[in-house]
Amino acid sequence: VYRSAIAAPRLAIPSVVTAPQSRVSSPTQNYIQALTSRAQRGDVRAHYELGKRYQYGSDVRKSRTRAHRWLYKASEAGLPEAKYALSLFYQNYVKTPKGIRKALLLLKKSADSGYAEAQYALGVMFQNGTFVNTNPQEAQKWLQLAARQGHTTAQTALR
Repeated sequence: VYRSAIAAPRLAIPSVVTAPQSRVSSPTQNYIQALTSRAQRGDVRAHYELGKRYQYGSDVRKSRTRAHRWLYKASEAGLPEAKYALSLFYQNYVKTPKGIRKALLLLKKSADSGYAEAQYALGVMFQNGTFVNTNPQEAQKWLQLAARQGHTTAQTALR
């Protein structure tokens, strides 16, 4: 057995042990707990906000499963922005023909309910032929609907 003549350095062990960060309460953690509680009691807006937070990892650990669960609940309750967000979720994470069909269906429902961001996205899809056949008339229709609501990017696209 070979042994090095150089001794391994000794590591200093701190004498004070601190509590893990997860046990420390903060205003953000309190807010997330309150938001989760509201969502569990059926608050549709809380479903939506939690879904977005889990989707993007905003003040919570990113979780596709939790993002989908909360966005799905908000979407099923009829929240147009949740339908739009869930549509983006399917476009980004479920890139199968079935996932894309779900994404388009949700996007259309959101746009039909008057959500300007969905109207703009649908217009751009028809303009560029993304997931749908190019259709300048449909593109114009959806971009105009979004622009009438003050969607500045849609207004610019129409110039």
